[in-house]
Amino acid sequence: MAITVLKNHTGLGLSLKLFDHTIKRLKKDGFTIVYALVDENSECTVDFYTRRGFTMSNTKFDLLTKNLKVDCSKSPVPPSFVIMEMNLGFDVKN
Repeated sequence: MAITVLKNHTGLGLSLKLFDHTIKRLKKDGFTIVYALVDENSECTVDFYTRRGFTMSNTKFDLLTKNLKVDCSKSPVPPSFVIMEMNLGFDVKN
């Protein structure tokens, strides 16, 4: 899972709507765990997932993170991706 909203659309609750819809669909389809690829340099992104029940994962997706290509030419700090996870057996935190 990765949720991105364009800057001119932030603050409208779109991330939360996308998140809630995705989690409901994953539960309906029988998934028991969900992983999120998160830029650990983005406090607001880490906080977004943490508030909703995600924790840092010990699961490694080295091939994914190694081959991920990101245009960070407009960012003063290059992204540093980590994997967060949430067990879908628990209720989603609001």
